[in-house]
Amino acid sequence: MVAPLSGVRVVECSMLGPAAPVSQRLLLSALTLTSMPAVAVLLHAQNTCVSLLMLAMTVALWRGGRSFAAGICAGLLFYKPHLAAVVAVALVA
Repeated sequence: MVAPLSGVRVVECSMLGPAAPVSQRLLLSALTLTSMPAVAVLLHAQNTCVSLLMLAMTVALWRGGRSFAAGICAGLLFYKPHLAAVVAVALVA
């Protein structure tokens, strides 16, 4: 349950920005966690949330100019090689 909440937090910071009102943050979190894909992932105990968290962290760090930390997060995706290959190609290009 920690990975979906952390993923939502990373996405909301990159979408809304740090100065967004609390009501917008809570609405985005509630809508994300009650969406059908999120519920299906949680009910079927898939690791999609962890992969999405790592991918969101990679993108957020890369856009923030922290390329070394983004590379570390992208390296964590190698437990799913097909995702890591796509991220590696995107970072190099």
